[in-house]
Amino acid sequence: MMGVINLRQINFNQTAYRILLLLQWLTEKPLTMNEINERFQSVDEIGRAVSQDSLWLYINTLKALGCQISRPRPSNGFTYTLSFHPFSYFITSKETRFLKELLLTICDQLDHWDVVHYCGLVQRIFRNAPIRIATSWKPGSFRIAGLCLLFPSNGCSGC
Repeated sequence: MMGVINLRQINFNQTAYRILLLLQWLTEKPLTMNEINERFQSVDEIGRAVSQDSLWLYINTLKALGCQISRPRPSNGFTYTLSFHPFSYFITSKETRFLKELLLTICDQLDHWDVVHYCGLVQRIFRNAPIRIATSWKPGSFRIAGLCLLFPSNGCSGC
């Protein structure tokens, strides 16, 4: 049986680990420098803040890999915002229908918080899908009790 790996006891590249964590966090939401450092400090294997120069090294590494990350400015709330990354996947229309059918099924069987968490998962799936797939997703496609749970800011006005 495999146990938990203690990264402090093995030889691993902390810089690469920080870059992967940063990519993961930016796929979730835009972050300020302070928010990024709070997250780095909360990770046991890192446990410290990074400098502005180090953060730029990580950002530039992700950009060299094909990520589109905007720099902090007043118009974006001084956040680093990931608008695209090349580590996407293709979602077929059959898989899209399955996700919708699954939601309709679980609505009757789970409490509302579980449904909200499921919708958040589906939203992250579509947010990280290739742009041509994500933009073909219709706002309001998942409606529960009149609420548009997916992409409500993407032009959905009838919910």
